[in-house]
Amino acid sequence: MEHDACGNLLVSKRIEKDSRDPFQQYQKRLHKRRDTFLEEFYKQKDMKAGVIESKRVRGQKVRAKPTAPEKRRTTIAHVQNDICLAPHWVQHTRFLRCLKIYDLIFSKNPDLNSQCSGEEGEAMFQACMSRCEMFDLNVFNFFREQRGRQKKDLALSALLLLKYGSTNTAVGVMARVQDRAGRCRSAKKQAYVLMVQYGVDVLEHNDTKVGETWWDRYIRNDFKSLLAREKRLVVPSCVMSPAGERLEAKDTADFVDRKEGADALRFIHRCIEDYLDSHKMNAFLSAFQEPARFYYHLCGNSHHRDHVNVHGLNGYLCMISGGLGMNLPMVPYKDDKDAYKGCTDHWRGLRENAWEVFSKPSNFGKTFEGIPELKKAQATTYVRSERQSAYHYRFAKPVASALAERAKKGERSILQHLDRFVHFFRREFLVKRLFEVLNSENKPEYHGFRKACNKLFPLYAHDKYISATGGITEYLYDEYFTTLDIDRTADFLAWLGVLKESEGQQETIRVHGGEEQSRQNQQCGAFFGCLRTGGWNGGWSKFVDW
Repeated sequence: MEHDACGNLLVSKRIEKDSRDPFQQYQKRLHKRRDTFLEEFYKQKDMKAGVIESKRVRGQKVRAKPTAPEKRRTTIAHVQNDICLAPHWVQHTRFLRCLKIYDLIFSKNPDLNSQCSGEEGEAMFQACMSRCEMFDLNVFNFFREQRGRQKKDLALSALLLLKYGSTNTAVGVMARVQDRAGRCRSAKKQAYVLMVQYGVDVLEHNDTKVGETWWDRYIRNDFKSLLAREKRLVVPSCVMSPAGERLEAKDTADFVDRKEGADALRFIHRCIEDYLDSHKMNAFLSAFQEPARFYYHLCGNSHHRDHVNVHGLNGYLCMISGGLGMNLPMVPYKDDKDAYKGCTDHWRGLRENAWEVFSKPSNFGKTFEGIPELKKAQATTYVRSERQSAYHYRFAKPVASALAERAKKGERSILQHLDRFVHFFRREFLVKRLFEVLNSENKPEYHGFRKACNKLFPLYAHDKYISATGGITEYLYDEYFTTLDIDRTADFLAWLGVLKESEGQQETIRVHGGEEQSRQNQQCGAFFGCLRTGGWNGGWSKFVDW
């Protein structure tokens, strides 16, 4: 209590409430619950709106300092290093092998080489069109426009379809050529690649009676006999693998017949070649073509959306070859000045949730129209606020080959595209898919893959100091055959020359292999020591399992 100068009691105007009042305590608890609820409510709302670590106190929003973004790969070398394929499989495609086979045929048949370059080449192409009852002037002009090697290759492809292909096969090939013959140079380039691949396909896989043509007089060496002698052209010529080197060793005959082992390895490489061509194309669809089409579709640019698989792909293919050194089954038209029609920085315009959809293994290689999550997609859900890159013509200017030079320099806008393409060639994604597709033998070309692997497995088991009992399936899967061991599968594929061995794999193989060999040496020493000392009683049971 306070008093004035006269001693009178002073009464304060402020009446303090008792802090122990139950009603006041209830109000404090109620306000605290309300603040907690509002903070959690607005936190979730701001996370959906893109606000990072926001806080709200009684309706007032306070933006916190944004957290540092996740550190991305900054150089092209980091992206290249993520590819688990061996270098020769990165560069190899079936189309390049087809060109080598054509070179072999022309070198062994010089008369045929000269005739395919002249008027006889036009006669071969006309005869193939007549067999298909096709009289389209655009298709014939497509052949006459070709120069140099491309004209010779098309004439030889027509001759192979006449000799080794059925009428239905020839009609199917020429129909696909007809669809591209009257269009732009980029489409004509695709028609050329298509016809060369089908020409070699009928040569390698047709075992029926060979037809006779008027141009057989120029053939000195039969085509099939040439392929039989030059087996290095049936599979990639640069398949220097540990398995191939092991087959040349002296003690190979103790585990597998050398000729049968070489045939099994060639067959495995043929299956790998076929699968990797399809895998590269599916990766191209999921990382470049379909996201770009989806982006143009949401932005309302239907003209560029319909030209992604005609002109835009040339820019993307040059980007891959220049930045990663990887060849795809499709050959780019590097001088395409219309590459900007369908080639843009689409990952800059799409949100991260779009990549989450396209990167799912279940959506690998699908068009965006066939993905359930994207059937009723809205632009506000998958497209960022800025849409200028959908009409940004400068990204692929002046020609498609300019993107290859920019990719070699490691331009930041291109690194993201390449990094997401390489995602499908990382060990975690590729190994399981590659082996299970081939081991299932769903395609006729893969029938016998498991048998070929089992043929080479004893030799592999001897090199890795493991038991060869059972087979390759028992070794790579668990006891219920439901879970594939990725480490063992990657090591086996590296031994076949498909994957490159990582430092971790080499160290693991060295340590485990050394331990296994040391254990066997100790058992051998103990066993022969037992023989020398004559200690048979009670000692033989130790070596029964061994």
